[in-house]
Amino acid sequence: MIEAANNQKNNMKANQDFIAMQMNQAREQRETQKKIDSQYYKPHFGPEETNDVVRQMNNDNLYKKTFMNTTLKEQFNDERFDSEQAQQEEKDKDREFLRIAIELQTAEDKTKKQKEVIAR
Repeated sequence: MIEAANNQKNNMKANQDFIAMQMNQAREQRETQKKIDSQYYKPHFGPEETNDVVRQMNNDNLYKKTFMNTTLKEQFNDERFDSEQAQQEEKDKDREFLRIAIELQTAEDKTKKQKEVIAR
C-alpha cells in the first residue's frame, strides 16, 4: 500500500515535471519567435530601403501626384475653353440667322408695300 502510494506520488511528480518541461519549452519557443518577429523583415528581393531610397520614392510619388493634378487642371481648363468657344460660336450663328431673318422680313415688307401701291 505504501509502495502504491509512493508510486502514485512518483508518477504525479514525473507528470508535473513533464508538464513543467513542456511549459518551459513553449515559453522558450514563444521568446525565440518573438525575437525573430521583432527583427527586420525584408518584404522584397530588391535593394535595401535606405533613407535615400525612401526619400527618392517619396519624391517620385509627389511628382506623380503633382503631374496628375496639373494634367487634370489643364484638361478642365481646355474643356471649359472649348465649352465657352462653342457657346460663343452658337451665339454668333444665332445673331447671323436673326440678321438674315430681319433682312428677309424687310424685303417681304417692301414687296408687300410695292404690291399695295401697284394695286391702287
